[in-house]
Amino acid sequence: MSDNNPDLVFQEVDEEIRRERLQMLWKAYGKYAVALCIGVVLIVAGNQGYDYLKSEREDANAAIYNAALEASVIDGADSIAIWQQAMPNLGEGYRALAQLRVAAAQTKSGDTDAALNTYDTLIGEAEGDEALTELANLLAAMLIAGEKQDLDTAKGRFASLAVKGRPWYYSALEHMALIDLKQGNDLEALSHFRALAGDIETPANIKARANDFRAMLEDKARVQIDQEPVVPLKEPSLSSETEENQ
Repeated sequence: MSDNNPDLVFQEVDEEIRRERLQMLWKAYGKYAVALCIGVVLIVAGNQGYDYLKSEREDANAAIYNAALEASVIDGADSIAIWQQAMPNLGEGYRALAQLRVAAAQTKSGDTDAALNTYDTLIGEAEGDEALTELANLLAAMLIAGEKQDLDTAKGRFASLAVKGRPWYYSALEHMALIDLKQGNDLEALSHFRALAGDIETPANIKARANDFRAMLEDKARVQIDQEPVVPLKEPSLSSETEENQ
């Protein structure tokens, strides 16, 4: 890690989270051909995903999604309008993926409030689709922390996701630790980084960062202890001894 500044580390974390989301989404939604760009998230799926499409409905969903995808990447295209027009005709996970696309475009255009509303709508609609709803919550929390600078609200969202066994546990816990560090809560941050560093299932790059931060915070704590002044014991005064003897 080249810099221990938490503000700069958020950029490094965002780069890594792209790869983690790709692995998680492709594992859960390999049957969908997706190419999803959500601000700091870029998920690209190849045409081999179509091999899993069986029913006519799935074929129709794939065709509509792919057409919207191709149209949205044309220079000058209104991505928000394209995906919003496609959504009513999409079912299953494709609609949720289209909503993430809309939120990505809204974020890129600078309309953070609209993007957050889109994420929250997805969270409310995609019941039972844990990986996508929690991804929407994670992305919303990142927007709140980064664009809104509302760290307490963002931390609350991350905390709801940072439960072992949940789809985005490791990413959420790392973001919680970074917020604690930014807020000066070194002990809480150290606890989270230790948990990430000590978990054998933590993704390698997240674990590497956690180890770096853990070492930094432990060194900082040792320095503070070494620098604490030694307060000499106060010798009892003669008057105190006299009073005791009386």
